[in-house]
Amino acid sequence: MSVTIELDWSELETALKGLERRAGVQAQRRAMRSAAQIIRTEARHLVPVRTGSLRDSIKVRTSTRRGWVNAWVVAGKPHAHLVEFGTHPHTEKISRGRFKFKRRIRHPGAKPHPFLRPAFDRKADDAIRKVASMLKDSIERSQ
Repeated sequence: MSVTIELDWSELETALKGLERRAGVQAQRRAMRSAAQIIRTEARHLVPVRTGSLRDSIKVRTSTRRGWVNAWVVAGKPHAHLVEFGTHPHTEKISRGRFKFKRRIRHPGAKPHPFLRPAFDRKADDAIRKVASMLKDSIERSQ
């Protein structure tokens, strides 16, 4: 699941160009990481907890390529999307274990328990404000 936010901050962009290139990228990366951590914290509050492994796997990743700074909030467990979106009723092939005498079992499906999208919806404005304030502070410190 990916959500893109595009903002027109031409004045901010001009000011960032005034910073040294490396310092500007580092400032952007710090700002994006701290904004994504706001969303990560909310997602960790919203995720259903059985063992806590899914909650603990929610992390922030950042990257910089071709002048673009990206930040993601990711749930690292392989079943995260099944919790977020749920599953339809389906049959599963059984190869070993408790139901070994059967070839297939019917799974009733699972209801969705969204946690990433609601976290984004609730905290996107706070995250944007955090990016703006951190970049503003970086620009003011450099001048």
